[in-house]
Amino acid sequence: MRLKKFTLLLVIGILLLAPVNGVASAYSLSKENKRINTEIDEDTYIIEDEHYGQLEIKVTKEDNIIIAEAYNGDLLVSKSILDTESGKIEEYDSNGKQEMHDIEEFVTISPLTDEEDEMTTLATPGSGYTKVTSEYSSVWKMTGTAYEKRTVTFDKRYHFIFSKGTQITTIVSLLVQKVYKVKNIPAALVSLGITVISGAIDMYIAGRYETKIYTYDIEVYAKNRLGLKTQKQKEVYSMFSATGKENVQTVVTGDKRSFSDMIHIGIYNVYIWNS
Repeated sequence: MRLKKFTLLLVIGILLLAPVNGVASAYSLSKENKRINTEIDEDTYIIEDEHYGQLEIKVTKEDNIIIAEAYNGDLLVSKSILDTESGKIEEYDSNGKQEMHDIEEFVTISPLTDEEDEMTTLATPGSGYTKVTSEYSSVWKMTGTAYEKRTVTFDKRYHFIFSKGTQITTIVSLLVQKVYKVKNIPAALVSLGITVISGAIDMYIAGRYETKIYTYDIEVYAKNRLGLKTQKQKEVYSMFSATGKENVQTVVTGDKRSFSDMIHIGIYNVYIWNS
């Protein structure tokens, strides 16, 4: 009888413990999966500081949080924590004094339209393509011609306003969030005309950042036949200061071959397809 009672209690105990262990395991697994699936990006920048000489800016991005820390050796000079979801910024100076800000205090957004594009369009009436160049192939006894059509995609324009005393880590965290394509953060700071003293800027700063993407559709013809159709893009990221300083970075993606190479490939294709 005692054996049956003990067995019954043991079974009940197992049944009671099993769900708890299962929940605990599932919770641990969930936490582990979240940790594994979270992408953590880290970057380091060196900037000039008139008091410390140089500051090392360490930026960590995890989920919606951007943390920027400025060090002079082992000394933490400035720290900012930007929550991209709430738009809140926690800012700390070298004494640990905290200030809270909203992104809207520093950044406003306006549309960038094609009316502001100062470059002349390459499009012509009709097909929209214009002749770029022609070359003759002595091997295949044909002349090939490259034609190009350009379209422009305009992104938003970001206006930055930073008051005197703003921590450099706050500025860097905002540039990392808004100007994510611009990897050369120190150059962007220089173009804004920023001077840093003891981890903070020494004067009012205003500037803007904008992105334009130029898409080039390219076609090569030989003997009135299409021999090659391809595309490349040029992404232009520009930072302007109120005083006229400018930092422009360009990234080319897609087909990076020269027009000469494209033409001769197009000629060859026409020869093969029609032989």
